[in-house]
Amino acid sequence: MSDTQRLADYRDYYWSRARRSAANPVYPETAAAERAMAEAVDAASSIEDLRATAIELSMEMGRALARDQANARAAVYAETAETVRAQGPAEVLASLETAADAPALASLLAAIEQRMSIAVTVDELTRLWATSLTTWENVEVWRTAQVPDRWKAELETYASDAVATAQDSWSQVEAEGRHHQPGWSFDPEVARAERHRRLVPVADEVFERRLAEHGSLVLGGR
Repeated sequence: MSDTQRLADYRDYYWSRARRSAANPVYPETAAAERAMAEAVDAASSIEDLRATAIELSMEMGRALARDQANARAAVYAETAETVRAQGPAEVLASLETAADAPALASLLAAIEQRMSIAVTVDELTRLWATSLTTWENVEVWRTAQVPDRWKAELETYASDAVATAQDSWSQVEAEGRHHQPGWSFDPEVARAERHRRLVPVADEVFERRLAEHGSLVLGGR
């Protein structure tokens, strides 16, 4: 293939990319960077001429794409009060200009993604307290049921066994959390945060009562 034909192919390729980005309102900076590259290819009279600016423009396209993605994610996380997840795009936006080249940019983004994956995993362990809601309902029934005295010991055995099972299960949750974050422990204030609270579809009064039971029966009962 001649350099002339190669340059013509590059023009078609980069203008195709520019049109695709321009059609998506989520990627305004990417669209601008893609258009700048397409215009640079148009202006180049040879492959050698293009090489003078291609690396710099390619790097800017990479930064622009990362910036657009981070801005889009930040907007969604702000709307949904996902404060832990929001730390990822915030770090990306604050760090992009420190990457001097494409490998450095890829390394930067990968490191942030790995750190945030751990942070999100640890944060979402808090939600697992709610898996015991049915258990606490059953324990309440067993311990408050109006039954003949001869049945009370049996019901208490059911309740005690259920509490012990919940305690064992939560010990595994704590072990997982401390594997990723030494010293991690359940924080009821984190459980009340909007990102977690909205996933527990019960009235506030019930939520608070069950949360207190998690603290007394699981955390305080071991």
